[in-house]
Amino acid sequence: MSNAEQVAYNNMLREIEGLSYGVDVQDDAAQWLDVKLLLPPTSRMVWAACPNAVLCAYQTFLLYLDSDGQWRDNTGCLFARKVAFWQYADVPTFKGSC
Repeated sequence: MSNAEQVAYNNMLREIEGLSYGVDVQDDAAQWLDVKLLLPPTSRMVWAACPNAVLCAYQTFLLYLDSDGQWRDNTGCLFARKVAFWQYADVPTFKGSC
């Protein structure tokens, strides 16, 4: 395998890993808000970034902050990991028939 092929292969693996495990918030750090400075409004879905020491990156999750100050996922289950940053998420509303 040539050097160019190895680089392309490594970039492909890095992209797949980013899609699987979330993206690093350093790519668009200006849009992310620190939870120590400002918390999101309750019951509003946000993208939350949690540090991952194994990946040396942040993982992103779609969460909301409940009225008790606990992070929850879209099903209402408590989220146990520490959230470091967040940004607003525009979640589309389902308009089909159920």
